[in-house]
Amino acid sequence: MDEQEIHIRHCMLYEFDRGSTAAEATRNIHAVYSEEAVGSSTCRRWFTKFRSEDTSLTGKPGFGRPVDFDDEALQALLDADPRQTTRELAEQLNCSHTTVECHLRALGKVHKYLAWNSSECILRADDYPNLRILNLINLELKQSLHHLNGT
Repeated sequence: MDEQEIHIRHCMLYEFDRGSTAAEATRNIHAVYSEEAVGSSTCRRWFTKFRSEDTSLTGKPGFGRPVDFDDEALQALLDADPRQTTRELAEQLNCSHTTVECHLRALGKVHKYLAWNSSECILRADDYPNLRILNLINLELKQSLHHLNGT
């Protein structure tokens, strides 16, 4: 935890002790520092904590959402088969498909010709309004092939 984070928590406690609401505290902190200093939901969570008479400024383990995604495992799965859907990748990585989509974008991947490729590609999924339909057809074909092969 850095000094800035502790300072912002002190500011939230000060605002709480003044009788401000979480929304007012957020606005006041944004006015002095920046809108990135603290989010409104974070401020509400701290105010809930303060209302329960816990005025310590250290967060509990797990107070925030931990990031434990393995980008290397995702890349390895893509290298093995770039035609996998985000749902198939998510199942193998034990996470949500939206998490996979987010990390694919962070890795610079775009969906092209029913495969995940690097962002240097000229053609993007946005250029193909029927890509969703093609993805569904591709998924059906994959499932049919798996069924025929007995896997």
